[in-house]
Amino acid sequence: MMVRCAYYVGTVRPEDREVFDDYVRRVHMPMVAQWPRLRRLRLLKNDSQPYLGEAPRYYQCFELTFDNQQDMDFCMASPERAETRRISAADFAKFKGLFQGEVHHVNFEVTDFPCNDG
Repeated sequence: MMVRCAYYVGTVRPEDREVFDDYVRRVHMPMVAQWPRLRRLRLLKNDSQPYLGEAPRYYQCFELTFDNQQDMDFCMASPERAETRRISAADFAKFKGLFQGEVHHVNFEVTDFPCNDG
């Protein structure tokens, strides 16, 4: 199994969060959910509150799960992903400056380990 994460390192001002989050949930994520060979899609969102005295550095993360590297490669080269990127680039002008930071993409090979509670 492979997981591709898009880490949003930075923040969105409190007054812009509703608009930014609404776009992510209602526009961007539904488009990504249509990509081929994608097995699971999750949005990981922090609550913007410090934890153990440390302020959050990540606003959110998209987690895309694939059965294997070949499926991830196929998806990343797909017309559906290209169309999402085209639409996102066109929409960027509307949202420029709402997210303040960088987006980092990282691919992981997954190894599951059994846990006592499940």
